[in-house]
Amino acid sequence: SREKKAVKRPVPHPRGPRPPHPAMTVMELRVESSEGCSMPPGCFIGVRIGDVQKQGRYEPQRCYNFEQVDRRKNAKIDIYQHVGSCIVGVDPDVKSIHEVKVMSTDPAFTGLRLNVNVRSKRETEPVKPPRAERVIAMKNKAKEYLVKHCIEERLSEAVKAILKHQPDDPTEFLCRHIRDGAAQRAPPAQVANTAAVPQPGPQASAVRHVPIVPFASYYREHFTGSELTKALRRFPAATRPVPRSDADTIRSHVKKRFAEASSSGQLRTVMEQRKMAHLREKACQLLVRASEDCNLLSILESVKVDQAKARGQSSPETPAQAQDLKFLKQTACRVLVQASEDGVLEKSLAEVWNQHPSEMTELRKRAALVLKTAQEDGSLKSVLAECTGKGEPPGLGKEDAVRMETAALLFKAAASGELSAALSQLSAR
Repeated sequence: SREKKAVKRPVPHPRGPRPPHPAMTVMELRVESSEGCSMPPGCFIGVRIGDVQKQGRYEPQRCYNFEQVDRRKNAKIDIYQHVGSCIVGVDPDVKSIHEVKVMSTDPAFTGLRLNVNVRSKRETEPVKPPRAERVIAMKNKAKEYLVKHCIEERLSEAVKAILKHQPDDPTEFLCRHIRDGAAQRAPPAQVANTAAVPQPGPQASAVRHVPIVPFASYYREHFTGSELTKALRRFPAATRPVPRSDADTIRSHVKKRFAEASSSGQLRTVMEQRKMAHLREKACQLLVRASEDCNLLSILESVKVDQAKARGQSSPETPAQAQDLKFLKQTACRVLVQASEDGVLEKSLAEVWNQHPSEMTELRKRAALVLKTAQEDGSLKSVLAECTGKGEPPGLGKEDAVRMETAALLFKAAASGELSAALSQLSAR
């Protein structure tokens, strides 16, 4: 039969072969003529990928499916023209020879006959291994041969030597170098046989054989004094700091800071401030605890009794005690007003509230209960009336005015009923 073949050569990928796609198990090919070209009438298309071949009459819409394509391969496409066909009956149990006549569609091949020999293969006959196994066996055999005779090492040494010496006849130099290397590796009997080999001509003998030196020695001899090495020597090497642990660094830094603070007096100031803050906080806690237990007044009275005994008196005088108590109240009021103006009172109350919110709530409830009880029995009204009816005592200024104004506001709220509503709302919380 006549056959027209068109082999499509694969174009190498610029980035090398692609990795196998795990999801691609079936590949589909469709062959059709390009624009401006026409296929011969009645031709057939054959597509082969690996060991699988698909054939069919040429149809532009026909698809050829190939399964188990796990990597990149070449597809061979053949174009056939149908010459003729015939039918032969075969029987696996009977050995026979048939002569058949081919029904040709081409007038040039009229009367074509074929002899068809049919026979069964015996099971004892060796079975030809698959193509993939044969390819693997051939590759392994080739690798064993290369390793056995050190082909790669010989070629590598020969190329290095020819680049180093650059002889006029590289072919002769390469052959001689390979022969000399083979003579050095061969056993004594083989060396005796190679001694009878004729030496090369005078042109090749002019090249002096130099043994191969290690790469490190060769590099130091030929490349250490190059321009690149001289240029690199102009740049000084960076000095590496002496490594030390982070703990030593932190220790030295803290020691330096403490020495500076001690010499400038900042350390003494900070220590005194911390000591005063601690004393203030402790005094505040004691006063709050004493006021909660209602022992503050008794403690002050005991202090006055101790002072009177120290002066030789049996007991403090009642007018003086009342005057001192009034003075203490005025002093406390003055200190509270000053702290309120400076913002210290608000800051201290906020700190106490953040530390003991439940205690502040309890104090508010107790204060509301006391005010409510005083309002019910009439004592609050009489005290407020007494405070508002008195004039401003001598020796008091802004503090007493604030106290009087507060008393007036409380009296007005008690008279209008706003104080009762506020106390009821506060006690309900």
